[in-house]
Amino acid sequence: MKSLSRAELERALSDGKIQPLYLLLGPERYLRDAAARAITNAALATTLLREFNETSFSFFSDDVQSAIAAAGARIRAAGKASGILTSAVDAAARYLELDFTFVAVGSDAGVLARGASALAAECKAKAASLA
Repeated sequence: MKSLSRAELERALSDGKIQPLYLLLGPERYLRDAAARAITNAALATTLLREFNETSFSFFSDDVQSAIAAAGARIRAAGKASGILTSAVDAAARYLELDFTFVAVGSDAGVLARGASALAAECKAKAASLA
């Protein structure tokens, strides 16, 4: 991908030529943020995804936890098993307290990543003790 000036970026975006990847570099945060907004505006101009893409939330906020609890209760009230997956041990305990039928803790990718990190730390410690 070639480097673009700000004017070239603006021209490409106005022509609808949106690249799959942009790497924004430079000392001026304001200009980087302006370029990111311009790219976002161009990419999402014709979609209904703008609100979804610009919304952020925390799974641990009270609103989200209330919605999860309500969903579990409705599922159980319908006579079905309610289940949930979380990576947090504290959250798993809370979901069990909320009477979820089954609670899965961790994912294959998370377990692999933590195992790899532990192995790397063990190797670094062993190498340091040999030095």
